[in-house]
Amino acid sequence: MSEANAGGAAASPPPASDGRAGQVDFRQDALRKLNSPEQVDRLMHVVGPAGTILLAAITFVLAVALYWSIAGRVATYVEGNGILDPAFGQQHNVVALSQGILREVLVRPGEKVSKGQLLARVEVLDDIEMRDNAERTLRALQQERSTQAAFWQTFIAAQTRDFDAQRATLEDQIKWTDQQIAARQEILTNTLSLEAKGLATSNQVESARDAVISATASQDGARNQLQQLQAKVLDVQNQRQTALSSLDDRILQAQEQLATAAAKLSEQGQIFAQMDGVVVEREGQIDAAVQPGTPILAIQREQPDLRGVFFADPRQGKHVQVGMAVNVAPSTASASRYGTIKGTVAWVSPAPLSAQAVTEQLGNATLAQTLAGNTPPIAFGVTLEKDTATPSGLAWTSGHGPDEKVSTGTLAQAKVAIREDAPIVLAIPAFRRLTGIEP
Repeated sequence: MSEANAGGAAASPPPASDGRAGQVDFRQDALRKLNSPEQVDRLMHVVGPAGTILLAAITFVLAVALYWSIAGRVATYVEGNGILDPAFGQQHNVVALSQGILREVLVRPGEKVSKGQLLARVEVLDDIEMRDNAERTLRALQQERSTQAAFWQTFIAAQTRDFDAQRATLEDQIKWTDQQIAARQEILTNTLSLEAKGLATSNQVESARDAVISATASQDGARNQLQQLQAKVLDVQNQRQTALSSLDDRILQAQEQLATAAAKLSEQGQIFAQMDGVVVEREGQIDAAVQPGTPILAIQREQPDLRGVFFADPRQGKHVQVGMAVNVAPSTASASRYGTIKGTVAWVSPAPLSAQAVTEQLGNATLAQTLAGNTPPIAFGVTLEKDTATPSGLAWTSGHGPDEKVSTGTLAQAKVAIREDAPIVLAIPAFRRLTGIEP
């Protein structure tokens, strides 16, 4: 067949010189090539062995990627900065129970306290008023007693001088009447003797006798006046004693009322610890007015286990929930070498915390600024998983962790796995944004 084609080709007329002859020649040549395929007896290598292996590998990788994109899981993390502290735990605010004035705080931040320990003293306004009234009453009574004592001292001194003068007069009168009685008695005796001799009349005798009786009566009157004067002295002394004793009794009652008010003031205003723990914040100022519920101290229940508190951006932190797994990377241990500490979210603040609240939580304004930044954060607490087989006593994601224990107050970073999604779920939104389907 090849030879026939060759012969046909040799017998063909020479090409024409004009354009029409060229077109005929081209058509004949094209028909000849179509009717005689070239190299049909040779093998054509479409894909070599290396290409087959490469194709199989690519197919396998794509299949695995497709399976992983559907069946695999990619965790979404929320990161937070914080600190590991043994005092982390339940916080109890020690507050004033009544309206009053804070007079004394007996503990300082960082100090351990026991349940029932006296922490502070508040002067309750009602008790202060009661004490002040008792003090005013006592001062008034003491002043009145001083005034009365001075009055009676002056009065008795004047009365004593008057009584002494009257007593001297009466005593002189009694002495004079004694002399009068003796003289008149002698006259009476002589008159009686003369009457017996007939030298005196009975009238003279009666007159002498009347003189004796009169002198005796005058002396008895003076003696009675002296007794009355002594009774007056005793009466004045009794009046003084009664007046001062009455004041002394009232003063004693006022002192008892003052002692009762002072004791009540001290007892009513005493504030005791309701649990064992550590003082983490002192809020009350000495001599400042307080209302019922005014915070004075903050106590955190001391935990034997190392725990931590962390702060996350509120936009991501709102997704953190109690019970979620946490990876904690302390600043003292390289995460690339030792891995991270396993943990669990123990609590989450219900709302972003103010700068003051963060400062109260940490007890240090500079540290609060460093860990929380300027945006009010979501705070969450983390309990660390134990592992007695490791030197630190904690469970690490890689090996046994460092050879030393993680000390309290260590700064750390926490990563909370808030959810796990299939990779394709994460890729679809990115693809839609890339293609402009979703702005």
